Amino acid sequence: MSDEKKQNLLKFLLVICLLPAGCEFFGVNVGEDDSNPQFTDTKWELEAVAATNGSVLLEANDGWPYWVRFRADGTVEAMDACNTCEGEYQIGDGFSLSMAIGCTEKSCGPSAPSVAYGDHLNHSISYVLGKKILHIRFVGRDDVERVLVHRAK
Repeated sequence: MSDEKKQNLLKFLLVICLLPAGCEFFGVNVGEDDSNPQFTDTKWELEAVAATNGSVLLEANDGWPYWVRFRADGTVEAMDACNTCEGEYQIGDGFSLSMAIGCTEKSCGPSAPSVAYGDHLNHSISYVLGKKILHIRFVGRDDVERVLVHRAK
């Protein structure tokens, strides 16, 4: 992991710990060591897309499935509304995370929200795992870092 990435990760964790709830950010206690549920073989459902300061930018729509599941063999599967996704992921030094996934490109209809979930997963840079919560940080096409907030199901 480059020094710049390490500095950005430390800044991100510092922002989390300075929030009014202590070290909690969308239910994640960063200092908490909780191995259940595990990162792999758990269905992580998207709850929100958030700014790195914790403000919610978009809440997941109950009518459409957005989830990701990491397998121990390095493969990943996901659901982006009506489109299925699959590919591979890699965990690097610290909490770095990268994915290379492809999704079907069905038209989900006019009522489907425009989340671009598969695209966000492809631009992931790190993760934080807490008690039944998984945050995946990504850099959007506009070069702004955001967080995908997931809950174990």
